[in-house]
This record gives sequence, structure tokens and C-alpha cells, in this order.
Amino acid sequence: MNDDRLYDLLPAVYRQRDHEQGQPLRALLTIIQEEINRVEADLEGLYDNWFVETAAEWLLPYIGDLLGVTNLHTVQGTDVYSLRAYIANTLTYRQRKGTAAVLEQLANDITNWEARVVEFFQLLGTTQHLNHVRLHNERTPDLRETNRLELLDSPFDRIAHTGEVRRTATRQGRYNIPNIGLFLWRLQAYPLQRSTPRAVVEPADGRYTFDALGLDAPVFNRPQAEPGINHIATERNVPTPVRRRELYENRKAYLGGAEPVLQIWFDGVALTDDEMAVCHLGEWDAVGWTPPVIAGVRAVVDPVFGRFALLEPEPVTLEVSHTYGFSADVGGGPYNRNETLDGDLLAWDWVVQVAQDGSADFTTLAAAVADWNTQPQGTRGVIAIVDNHTYSENLTGANAIQIPSHSELLIAGTRPFLSGADTQLDATASRPHLRGNLSVQGSAASGDENPGTLCVDGLLIEGAVQALSGNLGRLIVRHGTIVPGAATLTAPSSTNNRLHVTLLRSICGGIALGSNVPFLTIEESVVDAGTNADIIARGAETTIRRSTVIGADDDPAVDPALHILHASESLFTGRLIVARRQVGCARFCHVPLGSRTPRRYRCQPDAALEGIADAQQQAAAVRLRPQFTSVRYGDPGYMQLAATAAVELRTGAADGSEMGVFSFLQQPQREANLRVALDEYLPFGLQAGLFYVT
Repeated sequence: MNDDRLYDLLPAVYRQRDHEQGQPLRALLTIIQEEINRVEADLEGLYDNWFVETAAEWLLPYIGDLLGVTNLHTVQGTDVYSLRAYIANTLTYRQRKGTAAVLEQLANDITNWEARVVEFFQLLGTTQHLNHVRLHNERTPDLRETNRLELLDSPFDRIAHTGEVRRTATRQGRYNIPNIGLFLWRLQAYPLQRSTPRAVVEPADGRYTFDALGLDAPVFNRPQAEPGINHIATERNVPTPVRRRELYENRKAYLGGAEPVLQIWFDGVALTDDEMAVCHLGEWDAVGWTPPVIAGVRAVVDPVFGRFALLEPEPVTLEVSHTYGFSADVGGGPYNRNETLDGDLLAWDWVVQVAQDGSADFTTLAAAVADWNTQPQGTRGVIAIVDNHTYSENLTGANAIQIPSHSELLIAGTRPFLSGADTQLDATASRPHLRGNLSVQGSAASGDENPGTLCVDGLLIEGAVQALSGNLGRLIVRHGTIVPGAATLTAPSSTNNRLHVTLLRSICGGIALGSNVPFLTIEESVVDAGTNADIIARGAETTIRRSTVIGADDDPAVDPALHILHASESLFTGRLIVARRQVGCARFCHVPLGSRTPRRYRCQPDAALEGIADAQQQAAAVRLRPQFTSVRYGDPGYMQLAATAAVELRTGAADGSEMGVFSFLQQPQREANLRVALDEYLPFGLQAGLFYVT
């Protein structure tokens, strides 16, 4: 909107005189125009607020009151939950109240998790009446139907069971007359387009993994939208690992169409579904393994291990598209990061794009960095990596990144975009992989109070990230991954006495800072150094918020690892040693027994051990140890709190959510909201159980 609208209405003679006097009238009308803009925006918002599809989020409960919608717990501070769909579909729920389809849609709208409802009484093995024969409900399953047998005890089970008397509300009992099960998929599917696969050996012999790091990670299904509210979800509608048998029997549905679950590209041309076959590749490490020979097939794939093998000579370029599963938008991944990028890119002085296919300004990161290093002091620059390929290069030595005084450099994974004054980056679906080390050096003078900043956004880094000697102001790793077990984030030099290291929504190995580095901030991140010390920051004031720090340091003689600590809503699995206990605090955290920390407030296991006899404290502390779905990096459930974890941890944050990196998902609140809403729509006499599939 033009802020000079009022000024432009003035006759030209007055505008000319105003210009001669320094434009005081224009400044006055600009202030008045700002108020007019606010009034106009409010009037436009009034019309939008009439409709649930366009109303502001704060107004949705008031619209719900008009329909008599059941009040739900407030879920704030998360972009994965909204009451909008629940309120918008209320009348539809009531028209079909009591049906399985409504319960499934209700679960999806309230929790934003994919769901499938199962009426367990339909799966009871009973003596059938001749006037009501159910051919699908066979007492003895057909052992030739291997696909059906593979789904036994899964949400898609269609085999009859004998009855059981355990309650389904406790997530134990299933097959009984009053029982209904709501199966929920908490993991999300992340499609990664045209990335670089990892050869098992060098030089390549035809064996590859879809994962760029060479990890065995299952391929996930890309959920397809259901046709309507009356539809019950199938395997194609939920983010679940793809099974070999299902992929084999429905190859065209999974490997064809507009959104295949995986693709292989030979020299820029995608293989068709007829040119790929499904095989079990779990034994390819055996001595003497040779790929099968199948007429017309150019590659064999194994979705369970995330592996594939070529049946013909290596192409010049090899690319893959696949989908992996993870809990949330944390770490380097192909998800939308526009909200954070747009705030940084309101203006820039220098921007280049990098792509290996030659469509951008540079084909290597080293060339882009070399160009940046020639820019003058005070430049705000962007190196945009616009593909998902692997860059096997070291940004060290002569290729190290130089950050002058008052300068800022952002290295980000984005989609391709057009350069221009009004350009905004689109960071929805790019996750480049740097297979090498990255070094940065601040070249500001030692007394300069405004040293430069380096921000790395959206990258998967398989190497060490190091701040070299010099004067660097800030080093930010945001929405990125420094692979645990393979790399660390370090700033060993004592010359960076103004450096502020920040880790935001990231996954990182160990962190080791020199004694002169003054600040370290870790927020909604994972720090996983394996058996080594996780964080060594003997001179830094460290702030850790809603993060998971994994360690196995049980040595009581360990040197103090942290100088000053402010911790909130975080999980520490290893002993925590802090040098200065008089400053700082730990609140709503899990801190193992034997740790030396500042004062604690409502931490575990301290709160649970109050009033318990000494003989029972050890058992209580064991019960309160964090349990995870997986602690192996690369697994879909990496660092996800297990369903068997202590309830004090799953609801121990300040707002009642879980402690740790995924606190922002507000999962306990979403489950509580679903249980509240089920009371209104569950048929009389039936009880529902919630089962987490992932």
C-alpha cells in the first residue's frame, strides 16, 4: 500500500512548496496515513472473521461457541495445531455421529496426526449366522495370502482374533465387543527430491543407499489425501514405512503417478516402474553377493533398508527421490523455513546461487565462498544452494569462509529463485549435503565491537564446523544437522572473545568451545556426542532451552564442562557438571543423580524423590530415566520420547508438554484434546483406545 496516498491528493503547488521547505507536510500526512492503513486493515479483517476458513486464530473459539463446540485445552506456541478444522467440520461430525469415519476424521482434525479407526468387534472370531455371513471374517486365515499375514496385529489387520478382556483404554486390550481403536501416526513424511545417493564402497560397484550418509533408513509412504470423510484410511493415506510385499503387489501405485514414493534417475531420466523391481537386499554385505538378473529391469530396490542396486553399468549422473520419516521440523530437512529466512533477508547486497547441474551461478560451494571472500566490509550476502545434492568438498584452509567486520553471510538450502530487488527465498524443499569440513574466520580487528556473523541454514553437514582464530561475532546453525558421531561444532581459539554460538532447531554432535568464548545458546535442538562429553564450554554462559542432550559421562572426577548454565524444559541423560553453581538455574528439566548444577526448580528425578525412603530412591530414579524410541541417528524415531517413558517426563515441561527437543509439538495437549472430544462422538457403550503406531 502506498503511504503517500493522502499526499498525492494535494494540489501540485502545495507539494512543491512543501518540497522547498523540507517536506514537513509529507511527514505529517505519512503518520496520518499509517493510522488510516490500520483502520482499513481492521475493516478487511472484519469480513474475513465472518468465516471459519479465514478467521484469525484467536477468534476461532468464539465461532466454536456459536456451534456449541466442546471446549478443548489451549495449545499455544506451535504451528502444527489449530482448532480451525475441528470447528469447520463440527456440523459434518454431528450428521454422521457414531460412525467410524467420523471418529477417524475427528482424530485427524484435532491432533493433526494421520489416523485410522478400527472397530475391534468386527475382527472377533465368532460362529457366524447363516443369514449374516461375513466372508471377510475367516476364523482360520489363508496362509497363502502373505500380504495379509504380514499385517497381523497392525492397524490394517483383517484376520479374526479370539476375544480378550483387557480394557482398550489402557492401550492393552483390543479384540472385544465394546472396543474401538484409534491408531495414530506421529511421525511425518519428508519427501526429498533428486538427491545424491551414497555408494556403499568407493569406487562404486552398483550398491547404494537412498540416504546420503549411507545409513539404512526405511523409505516412508507419501500420504495421499482421502477422497472424503466417509473414507477409512489405508496404507496409502498414512506416513508409514513402505513394506516390500505391499510395494511389490502395488508397484504402479507406489512407483508411478505424480507423487511416487521413490524414484531413480539415470543421467536425468527417471526409471519407470517397469524398470525397477522389489528385492530383499539385506544380505548384500555377504561375501560373493551378486545382484539378480531380471529381464527389462535396470535397478532393484529394498524400501525396508532404504537400499538399491544397479543391474547395468554406472550412469554418469545418478539421482534419487525418496521419502523419509521423522518427528518434526528439526535438523537439516526439506521443510518450509520461509518464516526464519524472510526475517533475515529483508535486504541483501550480494546473492549467488549454487547448483551442480550448471543452472546457477556456481557449481561448487568453494567457488561461491571464494567470490564472497572478495566482497567489501559491511556486505550482507547469501549463498543459496538450490538442490539436494552432495557437495564433497572442504571449506577449510584457503577455502575457509572469511567474515569481515559488520558483514553477514547466510548459507542456506533453498529452491531456485530469480534475483531481484523484491525477491524472497523459497526454502520449502531443499536440504543440501556438505560432505566435508567447514571453517569460518572472523577478520575484524581485535577491538572491533561489531564483528561479522555466519548463519548456516538447512544444511546436512557430514564434517566438523570450526570457528578459527580471529574475531567472529556470531556463528548460527539453524535448522541444520552436524552429523552426531561423525562431527563436532568447535571454537577452540581463545581470540574469539565476542563470539556467540547459537544452535536452533538443529541436531549436532559434541560442542567444544574455547575458554574465551562468552556465549552459547541451544534451543529446541539435539546434542548427541555419543560416549564423549557433549558440551564443553568452560568460559561460556550457556543457555539450553527445550533441548535433548545425550551423554554417558558417569565419571565423578570429570572436569567441569560448563561455566554458567541456564537450562529450561530440557532432557540431560548424562551427568551434568557445572563449574559455577551460584549463578544460573535449571527448571523443569531431567538431571541425572550425581550431577552438580545450579539451583533446580521442579526438576526430575528430584521432585519424584521427595518423601521417598532412601532404599526406594534408586528404583524411582531408574523409572524416571528418559526412554527413547531410538537413540541411533538416522532412525525415524530418533530422540522421540517412548510411550513407555515416565509420565513425569512426557508432561514435565512448564506448559504441560514433554521435556526435550520435541516439546514444541505439544503432544500431551493434543492427546488430551482428542480424549475430551471423543466423549461427544463415541457411540454409547463403546470405549476407545489410542494406539501410537509411530
